[in-house]
Amino acid sequence: MRNYVILTAFTALVCFVPAAVRAEENKSGMTREQAEGFAKDISLVSRQAVLPAVNGAVNNSAAAYWALWDLVNDLSAHQRAGGKPAPAPDLVETNMRLRMRGDYGKLCSRFSGNCKEYPGDREFSKATQYACKDIKAYAAGFKTPQNFAEKRHRAKIERLLENARDRSMFSLRPTRETSLQAPPPTAGEEQYIQLSLQKKQGEKFTFPPWP
Repeated sequence: MRNYVILTAFTALVCFVPAAVRAEENKSGMTREQAEGFAKDISLVSRQAVLPAVNGAVNNSAAAYWALWDLVNDLSAHQRAGGKPAPAPDLVETNMRLRMRGDYGKLCSRFSGNCKEYPGDREFSKATQYACKDIKAYAAGFKTPQNFAEKRHRAKIERLLENARDRSMFSLRPTRETSLQAPPPTAGEEQYIQLSLQKKQGEKFTFPPWP
């Protein structure tokens, strides 16, 4: 039963983060009531285990989008200033870490129940290098100033972030553990986690004012 509850919790996280993303795209929020409604689709026992993780996942998702907001606007500012648009490595790494914190349940197999180890500094450093190189190449392809916060640009940048993360996480070793616990947030992560909480309107998480 314990393993089933754990696997259900991780499955919930993997399914729930895209829902938070859809809410963000619609410029709405994700309320606690919506989180509870999602959790009610599973058993009472599982819901008691899942709900705190679901609420945390929504906050992590919102925090990741505020970090992305700073990343794309910083990229745009560099280009407008006449310099070569290059992403800030610290913002890229913070994005990577927050994204992993929001959906690390996918490191656990739904079939075997075993999980891969949680990525460490080495993996995040590699992911940051991959992403910085790819984002810089993408931004350099535009000869006129761009607003990289626009949907088409940020969607591309998000794909590059995810691809870089997947490349660096591919070699993570499997373990015999059936659950994972994310490490404490770094200073960069904590900044955006707190920012997300500060920007809440009641129980509703808010997202950046995308153009």
